[in-house]
Amino acid sequence: GIRDSSTSRGLGAVYKRQENVAGVLSRKDQASVGEVLEAHPAKQGLGSVVGLMELALRHGIPGSGTESLKWTGLDGRERSATVNQLFFVKDKIDELTRIY
Repeated sequence: GIRDSSTSRGLGAVYKRQENVAGVLSRKDQASVGEVLEAHPAKQGLGSVVGLMELALRHGIPGSGTESLKWTGLDGRERSATVNQLFFVKDKIDELTRIY
């Protein structure tokens, strides 16, 4: 059949985000989206940030506050956004790494 290379690239980015989260959780019991971004800066600009937020919404737990996320856009400009806090937790790492 015909293979859509954009789908392959998209899944590659998902796997990389999962690896990044697992790497941070190997050192601590929980990590916010911002902490993961600090350890592994967004390579695809806002797309990486949105993808990480989506993983956290599906497989993380909500926090009680907000946090400021920072990344560099594809145009090289520094960006930031204040979002509701979301945490990845070690207890849910198996769920996160087997989703795709």
